[in-house]
Amino acid sequence: MELRDYLFILGRRWWLILVGIVIFGGLFGYYAVSQPTSYTAVASVSLTKTAEKPGLGSSNFTYDNYYNLEANDLLTQMAAGWLTDPASVKQIYSTAKVASPVTSLLQYDKVIKFKKLGSSTIEIITSAATSADAEAVANAATKFVGERVTQLVDQGTIAQTSVLISGATSEISKPSTNMYMVVGVVVGIFLALILIMFWEYLSPSLAKK
Repeated sequence: MELRDYLFILGRRWWLILVGIVIFGGLFGYYAVSQPTSYTAVASVSLTKTAEKPGLGSSNFTYDNYYNLEANDLLTQMAAGWLTDPASVKQIYSTAKVASPVTSLLQYDKVIKFKKLGSSTIEIITSAATSADAEAVANAATKFVGERVTQLVDQGTIAQTSVLISGATSEISKPSTNMYMVVGVVVGIFLALILIMFWEYLSPSLAKK
């Protein structure tokens, strides 16, 4: 079959493409609209090891900025690990007075999301059904990290470290209706093309040609 044959077939069955667009575009759009509204809150905590002033006769090499950055990086990695520990996550939600969204221990490491910003800052991301709950959990998480670091400093486990916490801000988090509808239209066109080709394959008129 040549290109014009395919174009002729599509011209004859164009209505199937239109039906596919309407049905799947509508279904995907309805799915996006029907999703429950949730809120995402973001807060951050910066952990910076306080460099001591070198004494007389001390080598400045000991206080090189490179080693301070390395120490900060290791500290933020350790703090991020706390946010995946089930016991810590439970404590954070208890402090925030918000019900935990999961019950299985295997799921607790995915409840609070985070990402490192540079070598000394952790951005904490939480989700909840209300803006207040999402912000409460994010603030409780940054508070938890700050208290743990302070505890380690008091115990002499780590060197003096400054903790800078930014309050949580939240925004509505819902699937984009337009994006889902575009995906639905693409799926509808694709399935309609398959149906058209299959229909033509089974059509007796094709055999006569």
